[in-house]
Formats: sequence, C-alpha cells, structure tokens
Amino acid sequence: MLKLIIKGQEVLGCLIDGGLGVNVISKSTCDRLGIQDWKKLFFWLRMTDTRSIRLLDLIRKLEIVVGSYAFEISAIVLALEAPGAYPLLLGRPWLRSANIKQNWQHNHLGFRRGRAKIRVPMQESAPTAKEISPLYVQ
Repeated sequence: MLKLIIKGQEVLGCLIDGGLGVNVISKSTCDRLGIQDWKKLFFWLRMTDTRSIRLLDLIRKLEIVVGSYAFEISAIVLALEAPGAYPLLLGRPWLRSANIKQNWQHNHLGFRRGRAKIRVPMQESAPTAKEISPLYVQ
C-alpha cells in the first residue's frame, strides 16, 4: 500500500495492483476530497466475479502526489463501500505510464525523474478480513 496526496489531502492505504487493468477510486474518497468533475462512460467493465457494470464515471487528469512527485492519472469511480475497502487502487495504467518499478523485497517503489533515481516507501498491508472479497477488474 501507498500513502499519497490528492487535492492537498493525505490519502492512506492506496493499493498497488499490477494485475488491475484500470485505476479505481472509491466514490466515498471522491466525496471526502470534493472531487465531482467526472464524466459518464458508456462501456462495460467486467468484474472477475462475472458481474458487469455499464454506467461508469471517469475522472481524467487527477493529480496524485507520490513522495513529493506529481503524476496525472485517469480513474474509474466505483462505489467500494465494503468495510476495509481501499480508497484508491493504482493498476497497470499508472505503473506503465510512470515507469514504476516495484521492489517487494525492500518494500519500495522506484522511478526516475531526469537522472535521479527516486525511491518511495510502501506500507505493508494488513491481511484482509475473511468477509471482504478483493476487487478484480478486467
């Protein structure tokens, strides 16, 4: 998990998932941060539990700050209201566009800014409760 800044506010417990094909932000996180500038999308998002969601909201050009470095992402807004739900899930789109390297052994993310090699520490995640099923999106 990762700590980051969105709209000047600290957001704790953001999950990094290299298997996730989109970036996802919870609606409650958007409400808490005052983010309302999203647009409707009319395509299907298939969850691995076979559910399909049709009408989605998308936030474009959302600035997140990791360490002291800013990145722009696009994120799908979903109602993730289960206890213990993550405020933001960063998937392959962010990992690839920012050229992020995950070092699980030393528990940090690495990327470059110019010639500088940047390391940002990650927090270890606590095991999820048995009643919480993970979110899988294709």
